[in-house]
Amino acid sequence: MHGDFEAQRHWMEITSNLPTDQWYVHGPKNDLQYWGLDYPPLTAYHMMTVGLIAKKVNPDVVELGSSRGIERPDIKFFMRFSVLFMDIFLFLPAATAYFIFSRPQKTDEIIILNSIMVIATYPGIMLIDNGHFQYPFVN
Repeated sequence: MHGDFEAQRHWMEITSNLPTDQWYVHGPKNDLQYWGLDYPPLTAYHMMTVGLIAKKVNPDVVELGSSRGIERPDIKFFMRFSVLFMDIFLFLPAATAYFIFSRPQKTDEIIILNSIMVIATYPGIMLIDNGHFQYPFVN
């Protein structure tokens, strides 16, 4: 069985092709023994959104059944980019808002900026999350 890449890709395949009432149910089109969707519904809806975008860009990425195990450089690029996109447009604004609105009154702005920069450039985000096709800041 494949790793994280295939799990995320398969979840996009399931959620973008099957009705919601079949996402968590074993059936002829959803083999739960093969990377069954085991994350909460919010994650499933996120994977559906990414899967629908993938269908527009490259439909064979999420073709139900026939895309199983597919690993090409263009697909990996798309998936890594989708993780990076979510980091930039969801996680970083949330982290920035946290540091701005939770600071004590006399906190120097340079400390806030440094804190944001440390989080934004933290190697674990780029190497682990993007490298393993994970969306922890959405989950």
